[in-house]
Amino acid sequence: MNPFTHYILLIIILFTCFNAASQDKMKAEEITSEWQLFSKIDGVEMYLRKEDCKLSYLEKELSFTFIKLKNTSDERKNIKFQVARNYTTGICMGCEEESESFHEISVPSKSSIENDCSFKHSKLSVLIANPNLKDNPLVFES
Repeated sequence: MNPFTHYILLIIILFTCFNAASQDKMKAEEITSEWQLFSKIDGVEMYLRKEDCKLSYLEKELSFTFIKLKNTSDERKNIKFQVARNYTTGICMGCEEESESFHEISVPSKSSIENDCSFKHSKLSVLIANPNLKDNPLVFES
């Protein structure tokens, strides 16, 4: 069975520079290796893509969803977002109000910020599968 069928990736986006909010969700199995537009609000676009990354200290690659934030406006945007992972079993990681899954990042005008396996912008990555865990490869590490 494909491990991505066991949960839905839910990303909540709140932009601090205006009173707009977006709550969108996407099944992890729908995320591809190409950047996909996930949400667009007031000149800021959020893209998602999936990639497997090899870390030297682990036997198997980890699967991540990477986020790209693109600011198409003429002003800097401060973006707050929360990443929550909902399992089909009813468990939700990152759904708490005071969760560690809240992030804030500033994106200059007419530019974008993204993450990849270099983890230069770690706030823009979400671990979605760790096959190195022997008991349950779907359990996420914090």
